[in-house]
Amino acid sequence: MQCVLWAGAWAYAWKVDCQIIQNNTTFHADSCGLARGLSQINLCLEDMFNKLRNNPKGWMVISLVLVALFAPPREDFIEGIFWLSVSVFVAVVIDTLLSLLKRRGLNFPSSATITGLIVGMVLDYHQSLWILVIAVAIAILSKHLLIWKRKHIFNPANFGLLVSSIFLRGIISWWAGVPMIPIVILGFFIALKMRRLSLVAVFLGLHLFFFGVSALLLHHQFVSQLAILNFYFAFFMLVEPKTSPITTRGRLIYGILTALLVFTFLSIIPQYDSHILALACINLLIPLVNKLV
Repeated sequence: MQCVLWAGAWAYAWKVDCQIIQNNTTFHADSCGLARGLSQINLCLEDMFNKLRNNPKGWMVISLVLVALFAPPREDFIEGIFWLSVSVFVAVVIDTLLSLLKRRGLNFPSSATITGLIVGMVLDYHQSLWILVIAVAIAILSKHLLIWKRKHIFNPANFGLLVSSIFLRGIISWWAGVPMIPIVILGFFIALKMRRLSLVAVFLGLHLFFFGVSALLLHHQFVSQLAILNFYFAFFMLVEPKTSPITTRGRLIYGILTALLVFTFLSIIPQYDSHILALACINLLIPLVNKLV
């Protein structure tokens, strides 16, 4: 009888030990799976950061986000950031859906993020949210549909702003262009990274020259013309690689013509934004400039 009890106790203890070992194994397996998953997420984040760091578009995204933090007035900070968040969200969602329809691989939507940020930073955030959504949708659709030799014809953000301002009466205020120091510092870095610094210099120089001469002829104060300089446009929109010439000489011609058209449109049809209209017109000439220069 005593032997039977010892045998039963040993069997029960062996069963309990097996269950503990099994549970510990399961816990260990679950822990390994969780650690493996976290490791993969970490690798994906590192890969995404490396791509952003080594890609001019990545630096553009980072620079625009930093400008966005300085742009809204203190009393409207939440409203401005919400406006930009909606703009980027709509741009990324539409761009991702169109990429899936085209059966392209999913990558970090840097171009869509840039488009959303620019449209949101230029359109006034005190107007209807639907104007923003439609402007962003038009911008992303133009990127995928208005193409010539695998390049979009128009700067997507600029095209969305142009259509929304003309047909939807969207208000263009360039509100993100107010903090001049961050824009000049970050914009200088972006233009240098994209090898478009000469383009920016030519555009701003001639822009100031045309309006300076006009001020002298009309007996206006020359200093007041400095306020017309749109550094945000020059550093973050004019330098867009796919809609600007591929050669240095072509970029110089591009900057000269854009500055001339900005001055002309502001003098003739001031009811429309001269920078947006000028860039859209010049975009149509880029294939010809690339072919001739």
